[in-house]
Amino acid sequence: MNEGMRLWPENQPLTETDLLRVACNSCEQVWGIHKDMAGFRLACACGQWIQVPWQPQATGMVPSDVALPSPSKKTPLLLADRGEEDPEGLVKLTEMAVGEVRMERVPTDLALAAGELRHASVESQARWTNRAILELVGILLAFWLPMILVSVTRPASEWVQLMPFASLVSSVLVVSVGYFASTYAFSGLRMPNDMSFVEAAFAAIVASFAAYLYVQVLHSAYPEIDSSMATFVDTLGIPLAIAVLALCPAVFEELAFRGLLQGRLSAVMGRTQGILITGCAFALAHGLTFAFPIHLGLGVYLCWLRARSGSLLPGMLFHALYNTAVIIAIE
Repeated sequence: MNEGMRLWPENQPLTETDLLRVACNSCEQVWGIHKDMAGFRLACACGQWIQVPWQPQATGMVPSDVALPSPSKKTPLLLADRGEEDPEGLVKLTEMAVGEVRMERVPTDLALAAGELRHASVESQARWTNRAILELVGILLAFWLPMILVSVTRPASEWVQLMPFASLVSSVLVVSVGYFASTYAFSGLRMPNDMSFVEAAFAAIVASFAAYLYVQVLHSAYPEIDSSMATFVDTLGIPLAIAVLALCPAVFEELAFRGLLQGRLSAVMGRTQGILITGCAFALAHGLTFAFPIHLGLGVYLCWLRARSGSLLPGMLFHALYNTAVIIAIE
């Protein structure tokens, strides 16, 4: 290694295969930077920003040729362009003090890319985690409270008639929760590629058939299980049942879970963890019933579809088609 070269991270041994050499144009200080920092900006000890290129030669010297303002405590947050523009408009952040590459005080109302908070400060991670928990609780309460209020305040004979009203109240509450995190809840309302819709439609057909088989096996094993949904459909009729059980959930549940919750959790924990935890939350919101395995599988798949398509619309299509098929099968 070059004599006088400063390393970053300071306490991490760097091999030649991990090393990127970048020279500061201002003080000519040579930095040996880990290759994982490619694309970020580093603040040299002299006060000059150094741009770490995306694809430098590991053994060659790459001059810093990007003129940037000197780092200042008055501007604690810097948006770092790591190359390609994210098609979803998600932000990738870094904040740097002298000799550091890190994130501090990341605002919780930014739409961050998956895993972006992993390298943030402990304080930022704590604030984002706290907000993610609050939003998760808010979403679950938005689904549970109207149903709970109906069940404890009205006799069982009136529950079916009050279900459409409870569903409408839940939808309003979900939108209210999403309003305070609109960068996630509504940013996914964009057109994806056509194949995402084709996949969603085909997957809805397969999932409907699998759910039908599961219910038949379940009823054969436990014939005493009562289907409250069948009573609900018989009372309201097919058109109103589809509106309440298919169309409304298709819109508002996707906004809540695949929009707000998945986006927030993915930024904090990473893409895979965000998908799994959101899928579990989706299943829990539908209750610990015999249908829990179905809801868990559907929740995880819808999160995976959302992550790959970059849009909430395919999930809404899947949701509407699947619920409609279930209602028709029950009838």
